[in-house]
Amino acid sequence: CRSGVGLVRLMASGLPRVLLGEQGDEVSCDAAVFSEIETDALSLLRAAALDVELSLSLCDAAFITQQNKRWRGVDQPTDVLSFPVEDDVMIGDVLICVDVAQRQAQDRGHTLRDELRVLLVHGVLHLCGYDHETDEADAAEMAAAETKLMRRLHWKGNGLIVSAGAVDGDGDVDGDDGDGYGGDGDGGDGDGGGGDSGEAVARAVSEEEAGAR
Repeated sequence: CRSGVGLVRLMASGLPRVLLGEQGDEVSCDAAVFSEIETDALSLLRAAALDVELSLSLCDAAFITQQNKRWRGVDQPTDVLSFPVEDDVMIGDVLICVDVAQRQAQDRGHTLRDELRVLLVHGVLHLCGYDHETDEADAAEMAAAETKLMRRLHWKGNGLIVSAGAVDGDGDVDGDDGDGYGGDGDGGDGDGGGGDSGEAVARAVSEEEAGAR
């Protein structure tokens, strides 16, 4: 796999647009994985009606452990971190750990690409202002948005929150979910996110519901 820090590629002209990067020295995937997640990230932005620029990086366990400790005070690897920014074009950064994604894909009985899609949807929704850690209603709302986007894109699964067992497939919050999501969450300082982007996603998933009736 390509190694090193700061490999960045501009995927497309115009919006939506994806800036793809690699962080850490031991990212355990090949070039095909990078190509697939580029394609999937653009598809997600379009499905969510987000005409924005997204910074997306794949990383190894050591790198995401550093970021998780720095921003969340948790000294262990996690699957996905989101860093919203306040900008008219750039929505923020999503950091996905390939090592954790590979393990979770095996545990959940699907492919690495399937798991990366689940994590991508989760991370982008955090950038839009969704937060499953505030209360049960917000967790159910975010889970529903994940499921709707996954279905709109015809991607396998219901979303990370449902997969982790915190909310069931009907959007009802379960009780004690043990380890939860494996430490995922908003890695930023809480600024940014929400606003027009969150409203755009809400409109996109609402239009999907209306069309399904």
